[in-house]
Amino acid sequence: MKNSVTGTPSRFWVSLSATGLLLALTLAITPILMGSTQATWGPGAGQTELGQTVPVPTSTPTATNTPTPTNTPTPTNTPVPTVIAEANITAVADTATSSVTVIQPNAPSTAASDASASVSVTVAVPSNTVRETSQLVIQDVSVDALPAAVPAAVTSVISAFSIDMHNSAGERITRPTLGECITIKSPYTAADLEAANGHHASLKMMRYDDQAERWVILNTTANFITSTLTAQVCSSLSVFAIGIAPPPVEATPTPEAVVVEVGGTAPSSLLLALVMAGSVVLIGSGGYYMRQGRKS
Repeated sequence: MKNSVTGTPSRFWVSLSATGLLLALTLAITPILMGSTQATWGPGAGQTELGQTVPVPTSTPTATNTPTPTNTPTPTNTPVPTVIAEANITAVADTATSSVTVIQPNAPSTAASDASASVSVTVAVPSNTVRETSQLVIQDVSVDALPAAVPAAVTSVISAFSIDMHNSAGERITRPTLGECITIKSPYTAADLEAANGHHASLKMMRYDDQAERWVILNTTANFITSTLTAQVCSSLSVFAIGIAPPPVEATPTPEAVVVEVGGTAPSSLLLALVMAGSVVLIGSGGYYMRQGRKS
């Protein structure tokens, strides 16, 4: 209300109005302040509103594929070669026409035929060819006492010999297994080359396969400088022979007969028609000029 003297509102009403305005302003801004405080001071991660700590669930690690263990191969026992001193070896009996060479498994060896043998043979034996100490025997064989007929490609046999393997007790080993290939060399003479018509490549070394009961022509190299035949054997030992196997003769092709036609080709019907038409024209022209000449 206004003062009756000054005409202005009384202090009571001014204070009451200010208090109401302040209360209204407080009510208006309180929700705003409460929301800001809740956002700023609300419960943190892992806590409830009462302050209790709640464990935060951890992520489960992805299971990795466990590699399947591979089976480790069981190592095989490598056979240990049996080496026997030469003093403890029983010599091969009946060596009058043969040569005997001791072959040790852990060292290379070279065996040669006896100097009195009819055919000269050298055998190079590398290491690990045999599993135990053995004896290699080279012996002459008569070409008339071969175990079977030679292949049809072989025209003649020059010489023959046998290569056998015996154990340390002097006993012959039937079809011995070779761990490495052996190299056989044998020289040939000028008479052998003449029998082969001068063709070095026609001289071949053969081995008799006693299991298949047939001869096998070996891949033979002829050195024309040293006149030596060389072949390798990787399977087994047996009787060997040197023969002549000329290269196959190529058949000469028979020339085909050539037929020559006399008289040429017959004229076509079109050509005949043209010739006949030309003849008619010529005859007609000749008759015309003859009649004109008579009139004149």
